[in-house]
Amino acid sequence: MRNSIRLTTFLILLTGLTACNLNLQYRGSPQAWIDAPLDGMVLPLASYDIVAHASDPGGISQIEFSINDIVIGNVSGSGALFNAHQPWTPSAPGKYIIKARGQSAGGAWSDYAEARVTVAGGATATPEAPATVTQTETPPPSPTVTLTPTPAVPTLILNINANCRLGPSQLYEVYTSILAGNQLPIEGTNEDGTWWLVRIPTGERCWISTVTGTPVGNINLVPVVQAPPLKGCYVFDPNQQKVCTDPCPPNANPGGSCTP
Repeated sequence: MRNSIRLTTFLILLTGLTACNLNLQYRGSPQAWIDAPLDGMVLPLASYDIVAHASDPGGISQIEFSINDIVIGNVSGSGALFNAHQPWTPSAPGKYIIKARGQSAGGAWSDYAEARVTVAGGATATPEAPATVTQTETPPPSPTVTLTPTPAVPTLILNINANCRLGPSQLYEVYTSILAGNQLPIEGTNEDGTWWLVRIPTGERCWISTVTGTPVGNINLVPVVQAPPLKGCYVFDPNQQKVCTDPCPPNANPGGSCTP
C-alpha cells in the first residue's frame, strides 16, 4: 500500500513539472507565417506587397522582413495576432528567398517563415520597321469608324494589388496575388455582393474583394455563386496554442484554411 501511494505521488509531481515546462517553452516561442506570396510562385518584375502575420499570447512587438537574408523592413505591431505588409520591388529577374519572423513583447524571436519565389523578366517588344509609303494617283479611302461593343462578360479592373482567395471571405486561404492594372473576367458574386468570382490569367477561378477594383460592363447579369464549404481553420485553445478545427467557427481569426 505504501509503495502504491508513493508511486501515485511521483506521477502527479512528474505530470505537473512536464506541464510547466511545456507552458514555459510555448511562452518563449512566438510563431510567424507568410501569407503572400505563396512558396513556389512566379512573380513579375514589378512592385509586390509581401503579407505576413505573427502570434504570441503575450503580444507581438514587430515583424521583420528580409530578402535573401538582407533585412528590408520592420513593421511595429501589437496584439496576440498581428498582420503586416511590406512593399518590395525586385531589382532583377531571378530566384529569391523571402523570410519573415515575429518578435514577442518579451523580446523573443520566432523561427523564420520562408517563401521561395521566382521573378520573371519582362517581355521586350520587337520594334516594327517603318511602313513604306507608295505614291499613287488614287486618293486613299475615307477612314472607317469602328465602334467597340460593350463586352458581354463584365470585367474587373484592379486598382490595387489584391489577394485572390479560395472563397468569399478572409477565412479562406489565399490562392494567389494579382497586381494592380490587371483586367479579370467576372463570372460570379457571393450572396451579399461583397466578393467577385473572377478568372485569372492562368485559367483558374478564385474570389477577390469588390473593394479592390472597378467593374466594367453589365454587372446585373453576374450570377450569384454559392460559396465553397469552408475547411478547418486555426483557433487558440485555452493554453493559447493554435489548433485546427473543422468546421471553422464564425469567430475564428484569418490565417488560412487547414485540415485537422
